[in-house]
Amino acid sequence: MTTSAPFQVVLSHAELACLLTNFNAAPHLGVDRNPFDGLDDQQIAVAHATARDALRARDLLRLDAADQPLVHDDLLRVLESYANPHLIVTAYRYVAGEELPLAWFGYRRAEAIVIHTRPGDLLHAFVLAPDAAALTRALLDFCAGGASPTPTRAPLTLPGGALAAARAYADAGQTDQVAQVLRTAGLDDAAAATLATELNNPAAVTAITFVANGGAAAPRRRDAIYWQSTTPAVRLIDYTGADAVQISGGGAADLLAILNEMM
Repeated sequence: MTTSAPFQVVLSHAELACLLTNFNAAPHLGVDRNPFDGLDDQQIAVAHATARDALRARDLLRLDAADQPLVHDDLLRVLESYANPHLIVTAYRYVAGEELPLAWFGYRRAEAIVIHTRPGDLLHAFVLAPDAAALTRALLDFCAGGASPTPTRAPLTLPGGALAAARAYADAGQTDQVAQVLRTAGLDDAAAATLATELNNPAAVTAITFVANGGAAAPRRRDAIYWQSTTPAVRLIDYTGADAVQISGGGAADLLAILNEMM
């Protein structure tokens, strides 16, 4: 039995902007700069026409008898998910020594799950993922930056204020204070020392946000941090609310649990 490869496409900013006019929308997430800034309406119309021709050449867009656009079915699912998602996942990975973060996005609308990355300036790559597990694996790969650290350590629960204080001391180079704050928050000496070492030696930190839009219900938000240290070790810091954080090993199951809760 063979399975077909997931639909994937790379669009230029102009192509994405052209396609989104069908939804009365414009590129928003994943946009570092807008090349249309400073252009007048006629210049933008020319850019859209050129993009439309490029899409037709790749058989991503056709025109019907009335000259109305017909978007490729899978591409249409991607665009619907991008323009009006039920769930958005954003991840920004900050690597020690680098000024700008790398960005990653995921969307879910109905049964469509989309992975969105930025392969280059003004380029947007989209992949239709088969399920939430595939989305989680892609997010984990992005957070790990190609490394394969082994998730370790038993889960920990801390007051949010204590972790914030520990991170502040770590950022200020007051390494001895980090373990002390963690011990005061209730960790035993061994757990406090291990976590303090990791907080004092970051290699990369990915800020992850999950936002669920439930129609008439108010949007729900969940924040997490994927922490990589130079030891090497990884942690997933999940801000569960009520001034509490859950710190787990940072494996796929930990991320998938959050994703399933938000879906």
